[in-house]
Amino acid sequence: MLGKCEKLTLVMDSSGDLTDSDITKLQTGDLCLRKVVGREKVYHAGVYCGRNEVIEYTGSTPTNPSAMQSSSSVAFSNQSSVNGRVSKISVKIFISGQKLWVYRLKAGIPKNLLDKIMKAMDYNEPYNVQCNNCFHFAMRLLEISPGPEAIG
Repeated sequence: MLGKCEKLTLVMDSSGDLTDSDITKLQTGDLCLRKVVGREKVYHAGVYCGRNEVIEYTGSTPTNPSAMQSSSSVAFSNQSSVNGRVSKISVKIFISGQKLWVYRLKAGIPKNLLDKIMKAMDYNEPYNVQCNNCFHFAMRLLEISPGPEAIG
C-alpha cells in the first residue's frame, strides 16, 4: 500500500479483529492505516501514541461540524476543504473492525514525537482531501514527506 516509501516497513497486517496481544505489539510512532468501509482503495491514517491511543485527523462539513467524517466521506463529498479535527481514540475504535496495516519507521521515531503529538492536538487547519488529509497529517508527525513516491 505504501509502495516505494523506503523509510517505513510493514510490521502488522491484520484482518481487523485485533487481540489485546496484538495491541501490545504496537509501538509509539507506528503509522496505522485501515480500510474504509465501502470504498475501494481508500484508507484512513493515524499514528499510534502509546497507551492504546491513535491520533487521527478527520474532517466535517461546515454545515454539520458535529458530524465528524473519516477521510473517505470527505473525499467523496463535493467540498475540497472542510473543518478539520484532531483527536485521540482507542486502537479498536480506530480500526472499527476493518483491515489494518501497521508501518514502522526503519530509523526510529523522531526524538520530539511526543511533543509533536501534544502540539498536534491544537492543530486547527482546514481538512483538504488533496493537500491536508489524514495521511498528510500522520506523515508530518513522523517527519516523512507525503509525496507521490510514498503512495502505492
